[in-house]
Amino acid sequence: MKDCNVKAVLIDLDGTLVNTLPDRIAAIQHGLQSLDLPAIDDRNVQNYIGDGVWLLSKRTLQESLVNDPNRITDELIQALADGYEAYYLAHICEQTILSKGALALLKALKQNDIAIALITNKKNELTYALLKSLGIYEYFDVIMAGQDGAHKPSPDLLLKALQALKIEAKDAVMIGDSLDDREAAKLANIDMMGVAFGYRPLSKNDVQYLMDDLQEALPYLMSKKG
Repeated sequence: MKDCNVKAVLIDLDGTLVNTLPDRIAAIQHGLQSLDLPAIDDRNVQNYIGDGVWLLSKRTLQESLVNDPNRITDELIQALADGYEAYYLAHICEQTILSKGALALLKALKQNDIAIALITNKKNELTYALLKSLGIYEYFDVIMAGQDGAHKPSPDLLLKALQALKIEAKDAVMIGDSLDDREAAKLANIDMMGVAFGYRPLSKNDVQYLMDDLQEALPYLMSKKG
């Protein structure tokens, strides 16, 4: 990682800061049920998320209707997406939990006057509802969600966060759980720290700094504090 004075940490939401997988599985299965469609294997949902609700719904239908793919239309994909989002919003935080070390990281950054920006492809309404339900909304100086710019792996949300914070890329660090996070950080010229427990787990070959607990980021961040 390049030499820097850390003034801001940009952090991904789903799979990094929080584990939302159980609630999202429940929402997509409910969406299928409401359309009288076959359920899918819960274990596969993890592989379908991360690229937006449309692709989640499309991938889900491809499994659900594997024996009848001609039934999959844009209208059906949208109907599943709408059903998923409505149910998920109503049950946004029933099984969702903070990742290991998440609260300690947020508290330490805030206590040391390091700005915190949330960077997520998740829709704005869902993002704000989740953060408020978890009681962590107030920790963030900037929130860039799915309707605020081009989705990762584009660097757009990261660059907009830096602009809002008036902080240069060299003085920021990104924490994420996916190759999309890594690519977005690379394009924004921001150093990346990865977590090994995400939905599409990173390996030591993917990032220079890999963590099993978000608190593991603190020694480096504190040593480089601007």
